[in-house]
Amino acid sequence: MECTNLSPADLAARLRDAGLRVTSQRLDVYEALASSGLHLSPEQILARVRGRHPTISANTVYQVLETLVGAGAIRRADTGAGARRYDANMEPHHHLVCTTCGKQVDVPCDEGPTHGHELDDDLGFTIAEARVTYMGTCPDCARAATG
Repeated sequence: MECTNLSPADLAARLRDAGLRVTSQRLDVYEALASSGLHLSPEQILARVRGRHPTISANTVYQVLETLVGAGAIRRADTGAGARRYDANMEPHHHLVCTTCGKQVDVPCDEGPTHGHELDDDLGFTIAEARVTYMGTCPDCARAATG
């Protein structure tokens, strides 16, 4: 699934609009996540950012990630499948998770953020977002299992 990442200028504008300073750590953490095309854990992002910021701490990466979530630049990809991961793809989509290795892949969907669910009238809820997670085995793990 193709996702359009924010340019550095668009990310800077989004941070400023949220009343936040534009820092090299925020830009680099976003770039590490967005350029990967993957759903990365904070630890994986830390490893990618350490080349440019050798003294950056795990706590700083966690704080930057949550700041980026709050600014609407990224989202948490909490699928219930292990460590918290983050996703730079802000387009509506589902997730496919490998139950063996934990790999997460975006699955396109045609609906908006509620994925066509209209529960407002039936149950009195106002739906802001629906998350759909498919569980299965990725091709690499399937090949490894068959030897």
